This record gives sequence, C-alpha cells and structure tokens, in this order.
Amino acid sequence: MGREDRRYHRIEYFDEYRPQLLITVKKGEKKSGWKSYKVLDVSEKGLRIAEDDVGGLRLQSEFEAQITFSDGESYDMEGKVLRVVNNNELGVYLTRGIPLSRIMKEQKLLKSLG
Repeated sequence: MGREDRRYHRIEYFDEYRPQLLITVKKGEKKSGWKSYKVLDVSEKGLRIAEDDVGGLRLQSEFEAQITFSDGESYDMEGKVLRVVNNNELGVYLTRGIPLSRIMKEQKLLKSLG
C-alpha cells in the first residue's frame, strides 16, 4: 500500500517540532517503566516512532502512551506494535488514538512554521 492509499491522514515531523511521546509496555497485569520515543509521524490511528534502543517494545507488544504536542495539549493512547523497520523504527496501531481535529491542528501549525 502506497502512502497515497493510506486510510488516515499522516503528518511527518521535523526534528525540532516532534511531540513528546512516553510509552509503558503492558506485560500481563504489570507495566514497564515509562520510556521516551521519537515521533516520526502521526495519524489518528497510528504512529511511526524511533529510538536507538527500542527497549521493551517488540512486534505485537501492547502499550499505553501519552503524547504531548508542542502547544502542551496531550492525549492518552493505547496501541500495539505492528511493524519493526530497520531495527530502530516501529509502526504502531492505536486502539485509542488521536482525534482528527488534533491531527488537522498539527497540520496547520506545521504549515505555518515552514
């Protein structure tokens, strides 16, 4: 499936405008500690994230997360790792994601910045 065939609108970030993302992996009834990840792109139902050491996230890992955008607005999310790319990028599906209104707000903000 090409990028133009995606079901959800996706926003790619430049380094300086990335939101903050914290993830804790669900392990049965327990959760791991919170770990920060780089956000490469977002959509209502997915994220592409990167980290030099992806830590406890593996294919099919379920997690809880919080994303905080540059204006301070944050959302609690839940999801699952669907893809591992190049050993340091993960494609995740969000079962509790980001509202479309927030995605559109981000798109406007990024367009105004450059």
